[in-house]
Amino acid sequence: QSCLPASLIWIRNQLLLSLCEIVNSDSPLNKDQQKAVFEALGSDWLLMFLQPHLHPSTLKLGFILLTHFLSSPSHQSSFREGVLPGTLIESMEEPFAVIDNLRVHSWSYECRSTSCPGFDVLQGLLVKLPHLPQVYGALAALLLGIKASHTVDEKAHLDDILQSLIESQADSPAPQLCHEAAIILLELVKVIIMQQSVPSMKQIQSSDASWELHLPASVMQFLHLLHSLRPRDPLWASTEFLHTLVGVVYPMDSTENGFEHCIMNEDKMAPTSHLSRKSVYDFIRVLLMDSLLHVSANTTHPLLLLLEFSPEGVSVEQQQSFQTELLEFIMNIIHMCSHEEENDTHLNSHDSRNQRPDGHVGTLMENVVLFSKTLLQKLYSGMFFGKSECLMSFLTEQIVVALEKGESQKERIVSSLYSCTNKVLLYFLSQPRHSKEQKKGVIRTLHALMAHWDVVMATYNSNVNFITCLLHCLLLIRSGSYPEGFGWGAQKVHNRKTPSNPVPFKTTHSAFVDGIDFATDDSELISLVETCWSKIMVERQHTLEETYKIEISATAQTGPVSMTDISPLWEEMAHKAWLIHTESQRKKLASSSQKKPSLISAALRSALDRLGKESATVQEFLSYMESHRQRGYSMFENMRKNHLQIRASEWERISQTWLRVEAELLRERAVFGPGPGVLLIRDWVQDAVEGPSRTRPRIRRRALRQSKHQLLGPLGLCLRTGASEENVGTEADAELKFLCEVGTEVKEDKEEGGQDCDQLTFFPVLSETSAVTEGQRDPGTLEPCSHTQHCHDIRIILQELHPGEEVKAKMCVMVVGGLRVTEGVLLFGKESLFLCEGFTVSPAGDVCCRKHHPSSVRDSYISSMLSKDLEAASCRRWLYEDIKEARFMRFLLEDNALEIFMRNGHSAFLVFLNKDHVSAYKRLCAVVTSLKGRGVAEVIANAKKMPVVEKTAFAKWQRGDMSNFEYLMHLNTLAGRTYNDLVQYPVFPWVLADYQSEMLDLSDPATFRDLSKPMGAQTEKRRQMFIQRYEEVENSEGDLAARCHYCTHYSSAIIVASFLVRMEPFSQTFQTLQGGFDIPERMFHSVKKEWESASRDNMGDVRELIPEFFYLPDFLLNSNHIQLGCMEDGTALGDVELPPWAKGDPQEFIRIHREALESDYVSSHLHLWIDLIFGYRQQGPAAVESVNTFHPYFYAKKHKWWQAATDPLIKSTILGYVSNFGQVPKQLFSSPHPPRSSSKKDGVQPPHPTPFFFKLDKLKTTAQPFRELLRGPVGQIVCLEKEVLVLERNRLLLSPLSSCFFSWSFPDNSCAFGSYATEKTFAVSETLCDWGETLCAACPNPTTIVTAGTSTVVCVWDVAVSKGKLTHMKLKQPLYGHTDSVTCLAVSEVQNVIVSGSCDLTCILWDLEELRYITQLAGHKASISALSINELTGEIASCAGPHLHLWNMKGQLLASLDTSCGPQEDILCVSFTQRHEWDARNVIVAGCADGVVRIWRTEYTRTQLPGPPEEPVSPGQDHTAQTARDVGSLCVDKGWERHLVLRRELNRSQAASHLRYKTNPSITALAMSRSHATLLVGDTWGRVFCWTCE
Repeated sequence: QSCLPASLIWIRNQLLLSLCEIVNSDSPLNKDQQKAVFEALGSDWLLMFLQPHLHPSTLKLGFILLTHFLSSPSHQSSFREGVLPGTLIESMEEPFAVIDNLRVHSWSYECRSTSCPGFDVLQGLLVKLPHLPQVYGALAALLLGIKASHTVDEKAHLDDILQSLIESQADSPAPQLCHEAAIILLELVKVIIMQQSVPSMKQIQSSDASWELHLPASVMQFLHLLHSLRPRDPLWASTEFLHTLVGVVYPMDSTENGFEHCIMNEDKMAPTSHLSRKSVYDFIRVLLMDSLLHVSANTTHPLLLLLEFSPEGVSVEQQQSFQTELLEFIMNIIHMCSHEEENDTHLNSHDSRNQRPDGHVGTLMENVVLFSKTLLQKLYSGMFFGKSECLMSFLTEQIVVALEKGESQKERIVSSLYSCTNKVLLYFLSQPRHSKEQKKGVIRTLHALMAHWDVVMATYNSNVNFITCLLHCLLLIRSGSYPEGFGWGAQKVHNRKTPSNPVPFKTTHSAFVDGIDFATDDSELISLVETCWSKIMVERQHTLEETYKIEISATAQTGPVSMTDISPLWEEMAHKAWLIHTESQRKKLASSSQKKPSLISAALRSALDRLGKESATVQEFLSYMESHRQRGYSMFENMRKNHLQIRASEWERISQTWLRVEAELLRERAVFGPGPGVLLIRDWVQDAVEGPSRTRPRIRRRALRQSKHQLLGPLGLCLRTGASEENVGTEADAELKFLCEVGTEVKEDKEEGGQDCDQLTFFPVLSETSAVTEGQRDPGTLEPCSHTQHCHDIRIILQELHPGEEVKAKMCVMVVGGLRVTEGVLLFGKESLFLCEGFTVSPAGDVCCRKHHPSSVRDSYISSMLSKDLEAASCRRWLYEDIKEARFMRFLLEDNALEIFMRNGHSAFLVFLNKDHVSAYKRLCAVVTSLKGRGVAEVIANAKKMPVVEKTAFAKWQRGDMSNFEYLMHLNTLAGRTYNDLVQYPVFPWVLADYQSEMLDLSDPATFRDLSKPMGAQTEKRRQMFIQRYEEVENSEGDLAARCHYCTHYSSAIIVASFLVRMEPFSQTFQTLQGGFDIPERMFHSVKKEWESASRDNMGDVRELIPEFFYLPDFLLNSNHIQLGCMEDGTALGDVELPPWAKGDPQEFIRIHREALESDYVSSHLHLWIDLIFGYRQQGPAAVESVNTFHPYFYAKKHKWWQAATDPLIKSTILGYVSNFGQVPKQLFSSPHPPRSSSKKDGVQPPHPTPFFFKLDKLKTTAQPFRELLRGPVGQIVCLEKEVLVLERNRLLLSPLSSCFFSWSFPDNSCAFGSYATEKTFAVSETLCDWGETLCAACPNPTTIVTAGTSTVVCVWDVAVSKGKLTHMKLKQPLYGHTDSVTCLAVSEVQNVIVSGSCDLTCILWDLEELRYITQLAGHKASISALSINELTGEIASCAGPHLHLWNMKGQLLASLDTSCGPQEDILCVSFTQRHEWDARNVIVAGCADGVVRIWRTEYTRTQLPGPPEEPVSPGQDHTAQTARDVGSLCVDKGWERHLVLRRELNRSQAASHLRYKTNPSITALAMSRSHATLLVGDTWGRVFCWTCE
């Protein structure tokens, strides 16, 4: 079904419900296991499901899980102490996927983990959910310490739920109540009451829809019942609870008199908010009454805690108003408690059975004293604005109660109450009397005194100081002094409205006071004062005079003293008494304010202590929790993306595999491809793999175009399950319908169009946005490709990253290949190096493809070199053990590159953007076996200096052990020349000057160019012209017309591309450089013309040659039939016109040209050319003297021209010049290069034995065999350094070092491995049994075996033999193509080719490295009986019966044996002599079935019109007479043909005993010694004979 939002909620709820059942007390898990579950999840994980935006059904399950968690005392304690965010995430191990190697961090969130009290977080979440009844039920269960049930009826009323919880506690008292749960309940009630105060809420009618209007009453009723059930629980006296309780009704508006209003409206219809407040006030009243009767005044009393409550941010006026109302409210409660016979409360009824009146009254009176003192302190501190008559009435009433009911400590209680009464009276009498209202207040006070005179002035109140101060106040009032007041706090101004009396005192005195119509004139005030004075004098005059020993009257009159007859002495004494009184009150007030912190409970102090520690606020914790949620979401999202990426990568790999299979099925010789002999038209491309001496001789056919029909993507990536909505049960439908009814989560999801099932997560968001949108990025920011599942290119890297691979470092590089420069990333793995082209590294460090992310290249010029059209991304992987060498290189004059060489011939030229080449080299030295042990610092230091030619290479060249070609290539490598950069292509010299002779005389110095001079000085006239140019140009700074001989270079990209234009990929390179093909006359079409242009005719052409002129004939042929244009005479430009001495054959041209390079003349003069290109005449005065200076831009950056260029534009110009015209190689020698030792001519003290093929007519053999096998014919002869190994048929030597052989052709088609030394088999393998009978095998290296036979399939095996044991033998690739049994094989690791011959009359060439088809050799007339590959030239000899064919690597027939002279025996084995590839005397040796060894050599014959036949001319042969006769011949020449000419037949029987051929054993094996001095021949009788020159 489709994943609608409701479905997601349902799935999530089902999972939570399952968890509830797991942790339920009835579950199979024991307590320890349940504890482990909760500890693994963490309490913060449970809090995530209490977020306000979630569906109510989810919230309910979250509450249930939380109550289960907090039912454990240890869990509740830790939750109370502090919760850490991310418990579940932190406990998880970071999942590592292969794609994480391409990212900076698998998790992209930095998460703080600061703890916060869990109940604070819970409160912060729940105050946003006051409308949900589930919240109250769960909190009530938490308060009682019981687990909420997930099976409760959804429609149950809240009152019923709460009542059931109370009933469950009636008979089984639970442990101490959870204070925090009660506090959260009260906070929710406060939120409800505040919402009811909003005008929009007041309009809600009392109906089913407005059930939450009755929530406060239900909660308070629950607390009432709970208090009656557990009246002595510490909760009711805890500071936090009481503060929260009174905070619910705290009047935030100073005009809102909550206590007063509710008391006045007790029996009237009031607004809902006031009714809700009334339920809270009722509960406060109950708590206060209970505390007054049962809580000792010696403890921190609840009434003090209530009075000290003051929320943050309230004004002084609000605090004054609240405390005044609360004090009056408590006065009312005390009044009710004092007359309990008139006021029946639930407390009275609750304690009626076992009450102790004495104890209750005593506690009550102690608390009344405490309250009176608090009242006095509030009055003096200005926080109480009560009326004087009310206070007097309250205090005098309590004095009366104490006198009537008090028994224990009556005197102390009465004394304390009188002290408070006295101070209250003095306080009100000393108040200001400016206004009429103020005077009225004083009059009220005097009336109250008169009304309660009997109590106030009773004999119990015998404090003389009080009477003295009272008389002092009356004197000051009568005299009118200090109208601003004269007591403590008289300066405070009170603006509070005078409230009506809230205390319904039922005394005649109070009624009398309230009924008086106060006068407003001073006479009335003075009259009252005088009345009071007279009464005091009557009652206390004698006591005062006795106490102070001073007469009050100024005159010695008897009787009461009038106010006008006061002794000044006594008046002064009264004034001092008043000052003492006010000062004492001031000190008491100050001390009481300092004692306020002592009222804070231990819990509150611990909370304050936590604030001092590292503790987060609730909002901070929620933000941390959100960051951890995002981290968790990111983790699971990464896991999902990783899974999808890996699946997509696997499908793409399968798709690529299918395309390869498809190509294999459609290619030549395949199942659905053309049959034998049919060749598809496909272009030939030069392979970038380097062979011996850094040559690139391999030419391969361009791959067939792959089918456009790609495999469909993995269905699982985009398709959902197909269940229809009709299949969903009615019960599920009902549940889904219910889930969709309410909840912000669902509403939001509907607005957003729903979510995907893939987005399901256990980490919902904390805000109102969904988890999906939370994870989305700003469209303006680019998401790294490694973080998405939609990037196709990134999966190319994934296909190369094996499971468990770990990338240690990433470096951004540029890959240079010819003219192509692409951006890439170099990855250092554990065992492999990865080069990923078409990728870059983001600023954050993530690997990204170039299609979706901008380039990291900041250099403007280098950026312009990058391919504008982004090519297909690729990734190459090399094992560290396969890396052979790494060298520091330059790119555009900068030392910023490395060239890495592989053992298989591949290489990579890498330019490091941030010059990280040194760091990359250090990393390679640490992991590459061939580079380990190198002194990295020494290598780096030498790289910055002039390179030094190794003495070993120079010595080998001097001795003749290294050819001129190899030595020049070695110098090119040291000088930083490479095939990978056309600007720094290897440089080779023009060696010949004769391009018109029919035959080339290499002994004539005139045949060669002058190697001591550069190409610009080959003729004297040209030399003088360049000298003149040098002298005419001034040495101007930075100008292109700088002082030099040549403004062009001898090697550049266009020169290389023009030479190789007929061969891919250089034809495309040339067109890119030139914008198409050039004018045909200006293109490379003739070697002779090119020499004349470079040496004589063109002042702008001083080019040298490239290495291909000495080893690669294919670049001279237009094999791909490229349309190069036509010359002016209409001749189409095709193959390169060769000199006459090449006989029209590119192979012959290459052979002779190489022979000239290796000739004695060149060997003795080559050092002079080395001085020009790589040596001391490259730069400086010697270069000027040699006419060998080039534009300064062509030299390295150390040149002054480069150092002076500070302007980026100038540098860009220089780089552009270098890029187009080339650069000078590194200087290798600072002094003249030593010449090569004089070479030895043939026959004059040869350093080595004479090769047998030099004197074929002198070959002789011995009478006795060199070696003789006991059984079977000879199968293989291997010539080692000091010995010769001979193996019988069907045996093959695997490794000369280990002397291990491979054998086959057993009856059960199995194979075996054995030791040559012991002739014992140590392993048998049956892996060949499934491939029929094996007829032939070949072994290119110790780890590869190629087999073939009757199955027609060529099988390539990967073999591992170690210490006389076969570790494994695995099939790497079966090669299909033949239609009949394969009879013979030949393998060349140097040429990287396998050749298989079959009974189907064809041979097939296979690529040894890639194991794929190359081409076929067709045209044989019999089954193939023998094959051989020339390792030096790549020529292939195939034998079919008596026929011998010679082919090149393209499958082109070079020559074939003419059999018209008569029948010959079948050829059973064939081999090439391979001493020097340029030696024309090399031969092909064939062993025949008649026991004769026949030796052929290739020779050229002119093709002509009818006339006398020509005699063959051997390559390199100087026949003057033949040439003269050709010139005088009447025949019309048509060219030359290459033929195989039989030069000698070796018949041992004929030489020894002149027996007939028919009795001779067949020749089955051939081999040459390493010096080619001996030819070894093996036959079917197991004998091996040697043929050598006499």
